[in-house]
Amino acid sequence: MSRVALGVAAVVAALGVAFFALWPTGSRPRIDATVAVREALADDRAGFTRALAPRPLSFPSDHGPHPDFGTEWWYYTGNLRTAAGRHVGFQLTFFRIALAPGAVVRASAWATRQLYVAHFAVSDVAGGRFHAFSRGSREALGLAGASASPFRVWIEDWSAEGDGSSARLRASDGAVALDLELSAAKPVVAQGDRGLSRKGPEPGNASFYYSFTRMPARGIVRLGRETLEVSGEAWMDREWSTSALGSGVEGWDWFALQLDDGCEPAWVTIAALQEDAMPDTLYKRLGGYDAIAAVADNLLPRLTADPQLGRFWQHRGEDGVRREKQLLIDFLCASAGGPLYYVGREMKLSHRGLGINERDWQVFLGHVNATLDHFKVPSQEKSEVLGFVESLKKDIVE
Repeated sequence: MSRVALGVAAVVAALGVAFFALWPTGSRPRIDATVAVREALADDRAGFTRALAPRPLSFPSDHGPHPDFGTEWWYYTGNLRTAAGRHVGFQLTFFRIALAPGAVVRASAWATRQLYVAHFAVSDVAGGRFHAFSRGSREALGLAGASASPFRVWIEDWSAEGDGSSARLRASDGAVALDLELSAAKPVVAQGDRGLSRKGPEPGNASFYYSFTRMPARGIVRLGRETLEVSGEAWMDREWSTSALGSGVEGWDWFALQLDDGCEPAWVTIAALQEDAMPDTLYKRLGGYDAIAAVADNLLPRLTADPQLGRFWQHRGEDGVRREKQLLIDFLCASAGGPLYYVGREMKLSHRGLGINERDWQVFLGHVNATLDHFKVPSQEKSEVLGFVESLKKDIVE
């Protein structure tokens, strides 16, 4: 069976921790959330810096905190196995939440404008158990915090520390604990547009986002009286932002795989509150996801079969073409203001070295026009699509 790290256990940990960690057990009183994700991330929050445009990632500083932004997180998930094949998934995530902009002005040692929250979860697949814990503390008196050099983020005795591209993870709660060493097997990936991950069409509704998509892991997991020596692979996501969600947007769903062929595809969908709450974006006027997917279904075969352009796909294979089509759909939907998230490479990087010339570009535009005419796209929307396509030329034609 193909190994797909983060496909089952770790994703269950990542999605389930918010449900189980705060869910009442026994005689504990029920805790009802009073702030929705969209309220926490959609507020303008005057005084904080916002993610407005791509900017170069800078290390080691970007491994550390960005207190001028409202929110950020260090997100580790992975799949582990013992030598005998026993499967364990884990999640360890640290969040920084700014309470107010600017520096602390009170003299008290307890004073802080930063709150840290962490989630820790382990999925015991063989035992059919899911263990989830959470804790929070203020950035004062050494209770919690983060630093870039040396890299460290912690809440009490839960921590991730190393040089950023490698880390030692430690967390324990009662009879459940982990102590893992992680190191990046691949270079950092700048997600979205050179590290700018847009979550909506409005300026500033975005985050700066990078990932280490494959991190071999080795160490110890303790489950009750059992101490398991484990190894496997992990994934680390790193984001910081102030206002990530726009009007009519509720949140997003994230799913990622680590495949045996060395690829690490990821999918993110933006969840809208309701269709009529969304702004009248080009995405909506074109007919939404199904209409844009139909455009991609029509356009890509035209390109691959063209005698001038076919050379760019002749060594891709069916799987490669299918992946490219899905990335094209995601890119078009996200660029048109839809509730989807593009996780592919930026245009300039993905077309570098292909030798695409002016003649290729003109042939490509002819097929784009033919596809839009095939679907009888209205003139206003057609003009907007062509204008957007033309804006990409500088990153595609050499």
